[in-house]
Amino acid sequence: MWKAGKIAITGPAAAGGEPDVVLYSAMLICGTLLIYVLWAVVSWPFQMAPLLAMQEDLGVKDSLRGRCVARRRGES
Repeated sequence: MWKAGKIAITGPAAAGGEPDVVLYSAMLICGTLLIYVLWAVVSWPFQMAPLLAMQEDLGVKDSLRGRCVARRRGES
């Protein structure tokens, strides 16, 4: 996010131009969406583990390990 400010605000201002606030806002919005998507991808297995554990009557740790092993073997 600091790089967005440097590119859109301080870079043009240092060169004597006007800061590009629209570009800065667009970069912040895209960056925020990227962080949200990455967070969802990383946290999804940990949210699903308790549900899988209840379905298969396993512990949380065992359900995570079981799904990872099953995916490596090509099982669903």
